[in-house]
Amino acid sequence: MPRGQAAERVRGQPVELELTTKAAELGAGGLETRDLACRMVAQGEPALAKVVAGVAKGKDSLDSCAKEGAALAVKWEFEDGKLLQAKVVGKAPKKVKECVAYVLRKKAKFSHSGTCSAVFLVGDPDGAAKALAARANAPADDGRVHVRMGAEDEE
Repeated sequence: MPRGQAAERVRGQPVELELTTKAAELGAGGLETRDLACRMVAQGEPALAKVVAGVAKGKDSLDSCAKEGAALAVKWEFEDGKLLQAKVVGKAPKKVKECVAYVLRKKAKFSHSGTCSAVFLVGDPDGAAKALAARANAPADDGRVHVRMGAEDEE
């Protein structure tokens, strides 16, 4: 739809803006997260903490998905309090990926709508810390080729 037509359709009607709020580190309800980012109408750290607390409703079950400890990159989408989709991205055993998605579907509680991504620290805390450190040193696993350039390469 041309831009002018879209603007014409919403003229005079309230518009809800979804903005992205990020936190490098946030814990709530016993669940620790890293690199949390949520796109939703609610904003700020209290809104993020509420989302993490909703996910943490399944903390014990999430811990059982990776008892030895893991740092799992997870993306999930929810609408009107219901989970639409959830998946572990990057490298993880299929069983762990399926377990995390199942737990989010069955146990997590959401009060609004949005899309989030985060690294969940689950299972044994020491194992999760080691897995997080390994993630930080690992190459990006996003399907793209990453090339490091120095100043001499930019000329």
